[in-house]
Formats: sequence, C-alpha cells, structure tokens
Amino acid sequence: MFRAIECAKNAPIDCYPNPRVGCVIIDQGGEIIGQGTTAPYGGPHAEVVALNSVRNREKLAGASLYVTLEPCAHYGKTPPCSLAIIQSGVKKVYIGCTDPNPLVCSQGIHQLTEHGLEVSVGILESACLEHHKRFLTFQTKKRPYITLKWAQTLDGFMAPTTALRSKKEPFRLSSHPVNQRVHQWRSQEAAILIGVQTVLDDRPQLNTRHWSGPDPIPLVYDPHGRALDSAPLWKHPKAIHIGPPIELGKQVSHWTLAQYTVDEVLKKAYKQGILSILVEGGAYTLTKWLESGLWDEIRVIQVDKTLNQGVLAPKLRSNPDYSEILGPDRIDYYLAGHE
Repeated sequence: MFRAIECAKNAPIDCYPNPRVGCVIIDQGGEIIGQGTTAPYGGPHAEVVALNSVRNREKLAGASLYVTLEPCAHYGKTPPCSLAIIQSGVKKVYIGCTDPNPLVCSQGIHQLTEHGLEVSVGILESACLEHHKRFLTFQTKKRPYITLKWAQTLDGFMAPTTALRSKKEPFRLSSHPVNQRVHQWRSQEAAILIGVQTVLDDRPQLNTRHWSGPDPIPLVYDPHGRALDSAPLWKHPKAIHIGPPIELGKQVSHWTLAQYTVDEVLKKAYKQGILSILVEGGAYTLTKWLESGLWDEIRVIQVDKTLNQGVLAPKLRSNPDYSEILGPDRIDYYLAGHE
C-alpha cells in the first residue's frame, strides 16, 4: 500500500473530477507485476491502468491488488473498475479507504465480495485519507478543501502598509527554499485565491515558476469591483474575478454573487467543480476565511525578521499541530477542529 500511495501522489492534477488514486498488483509469489495511477479525466482509472500494465496476464490469476480508494462500481466516462478487477483473475483486494461518493460508497466492495473476491478495507487508512483529503472533503462537505497560508515576522506583521511600499511588486518575507515549497503547494491545488488589495499592491503572478507543476486557477476576491485589468494574473486562461462585472479582458470569468460571503464563494466554487483552494491573502481576506470557520488547514511561515509596523497577520489562538524547519524559516501547520 505504501507503493500505491506513492503512485497516487504522481497522478496528474487534471484527472479531476476523478480522485488521484494509486494501484499496485502483486502476484502469488510477492512480486510487483503491475501498477498505475488515474489518467487525465476521461481516461482509465488507476486500477485499469495497473491491470493493463501487467505483461504476463497469467500471473493475474490469484494475484493481490492494492488500491488507495475503493474501486468504482458504476458506468461513467469509463466502465466500472470493480468489473475489470473481477474479470482479471485477481483474488484479493486491499483498499486504503472507502469512497463517500453516493455512486460508489460500498458498492465497489459489495460487487467484489459478491463475486468471491477477498476484500480487506482500511489498509494504511490514515495515510490514504490524508492523500485523498481534497476529494473526500469535496464529496462530504460539498465545498473545496481550503488551505490558508501566510508568512509573518517575529513581531506579527505580514507586510509594510501600502503607504510604506516603494513600488508595486510582491513583498517577500520568506527564504528561497520556502518560496519553492509555496510553489509546490500551489501546484497541488486546483485554485489560488487572493483579495483585490493584494492584486493592487503586489501585482502577483500566482504561478508555479519555482516548481515543476501546473499553475492553479487564480481567483480574485473583489466584492467592490476595484481590480485593474493590467495585473499579470489575468493572463491565466481560466482566471476568475469574484465581484461585480468590470472590464478585465475577454478571457476572464466573473462570479457575480448575491452576497460576497465566504459561504457563497465556496458554494459557487463547488458548483464550478473546483476541488481545492489555497487562500494566500491578504490579511483582510485571510481573516474573513479564518472567522468563517470554512477552512481545513492553515500554514504559517514564521520568518526570523521584524518590521516594527505594517499589516498585522491574523491571530491564531492555539499552538500548531506540528512544525518543520525549512532553511532559515519555520512552517507551522494548524488543522481544522484543533484551532
């Protein structure tokens, strides 16, 4: 199952709305004979990719299949994975965690056992739940998985005030190793959200130029329509402006909402199929998300610097669940329900 989880981590982001599943097949002698990950949307699921990778088909007889998430049992873009497993000759199936999707939930397990396969559920369950947290949150909470992220100084500031800024460009507190990690985080999420003041002050690109991975969809929270069309992020082909319609270019989509509350934004994001969002700021936007309680994880980059004055970072009332040192900086992680 460890190998299956590693496979799952390598699944492409664009497989959504299918989850990023990993699958490994072992023959009766304990040798790995096949493995696979979910293909981009419309392509085969991890189980079918793994089954198709087996060169000696005779070795599938009596083999064991390890998969991070319960196999699907319904017809969609592709036939059911449970059917492919049953027809393959595999006799034992080890599942990391169940799928809460009503079309799947326990149905895959039921079909496998009904056809005489031996099924074990909950193998390395915690690790599989962690890997599939975005998909599982989307299915159970009917909203994207939300991560809040910011950097702050020892004296609790995120940045100088606008009046103290010398020019319109991103103000960076953290080190290059942390910047690389942030770009890795961006590559793991479907979208990235910032407030309009950050657009006006920093003119950010919100891409993954320091990491190999896809750029997230930029979302700009602008309930009063203050954004400017010259910001670099509007060049993204799927950029979204959240606010009253203003002229930002033909490629920019607009979400015009009855109310610009966090709850309404997330309802819209869910309807649009956005699986996860990294909320990067600024302070006003982060505080709104924090106070709403509609978040799953917070990552605070603590830098060994002081500003003495500026924009205060949001206040957290608890200690981090865990921390890590990266270069000269420390990253504190907070999990929902513990704050």
